[in-house]
Amino acid sequence: MVRGLVDRESFVVGKPVSGELFYGRKDVIETVVNSPGNSHALVGIRRVGKTSILEELELRFRKKGVIALRVNIHDVIPFSIENFLNAYTTAVIDGYATVSKRKQLAERIKEFLKGKLAGVSDLIKSAHIETDAVRMWFEFRQGTQKDLTQLMQDVIAYPEKLAREAGSRVVIMIDEFQELQKLGEDFMKSLRSNMQKTKKVDYVISGSSVGMMSYILGNPRSPFYNMFLAKRVGGLDDESARRLLGRLKDFGVSLKGNLEKEIIVRTVAMPLYLQAIGKISLLYCHEKETKSKRGCIINKEEFDTVIWRRLFGELYFHFEQLESYLHGKSRTISEVIAVRKVHAPSQIAREAGMNLTSLPLYLKQLINEGFLEKREGGYYFTDPVFEEWFVRKKTIS
Repeated sequence: MVRGLVDRESFVVGKPVSGELFYGRKDVIETVVNSPGNSHALVGIRRVGKTSILEELELRFRKKGVIALRVNIHDVIPFSIENFLNAYTTAVIDGYATVSKRKQLAERIKEFLKGKLAGVSDLIKSAHIETDAVRMWFEFRQGTQKDLTQLMQDVIAYPEKLAREAGSRVVIMIDEFQELQKLGEDFMKSLRSNMQKTKKVDYVISGSSVGMMSYILGNPRSPFYNMFLAKRVGGLDDESARRLLGRLKDFGVSLKGNLEKEIIVRTVAMPLYLQAIGKISLLYCHEKETKSKRGCIINKEEFDTVIWRRLFGELYFHFEQLESYLHGKSRTISEVIAVRKVHAPSQIAREAGMNLTSLPLYLKQLINEGFLEKREGGYYFTDPVFEEWFVRKKTIS
């Protein structure tokens, strides 16, 4: 009998998880949390769980008395230097509110940062540290301070002041860091220079464009060369994946035979897919209970014909979003590899109707964006579930 579908949260799909629903990543968490004075980078393909790791890190840091702040580059809309600095300042103001317990004042400051000037003069008269941010933005918007470089210097230095006031370290976490390259090389150099000046602030960055992150972190020409300790994030380890799927038993659902092992292999233990399969399995067993009151056991046939099929519907928008990053020749190459199952460069070029000399540029781009990886025998999808979705969609159309 399926238990507790409404009494407690079971599986979470489509948003970051933390606490009870967070599984694995022990080595990453412990390394980052227990190495003050170092900055870290998490690199992995889209939806592998990097944002969940950042949320868990935020919880762990706060338990240790460290002020942890997060900025997600994808939330910076429209994307510009000014809007990034605004989001950065807002994150620091949130940290200030946590330390000072003055949440109402912090909310007023954030309203000002959104462009609402009412009451700003009263804020500026205050002698507290939070008004530094108000003053610099007020001067910038009034045109008395037009130097965006100086604004960035003030903004990046701001967490250091918070750290000194709080008597604690500050950790700034920036999600999808590679997107900052779009702001130009001069910006990246200036950002690195200003980040280096902080003494009580550590940084944790993450990125899903594997190739771009590899360049940022490991190329001597990159401004951020050797600044971060890099960690590659993939699927969960087997033990953690089994524990996540084992959560089904808490709700009276069992997987028959070697089905659990097969699921882990087919999903390459990606947390998103394991969470989705858990949710779909619970709902399926709930449907079965309308016909039977026996305990719910899912066998391989049920999994293949019901659960696995429903997975592609549950995550339809996720797959559509991934596909939207593929255009032109990159899309053609992806279709050739997924549908026609060819992996050697010469075969890919022939099937895609391309010149073999131009193919490496597109393959490199697909690797950089995290879609493909080079293995023995040629080029393969990093995400076999997305590859299968690609095949299903192409076959249906």
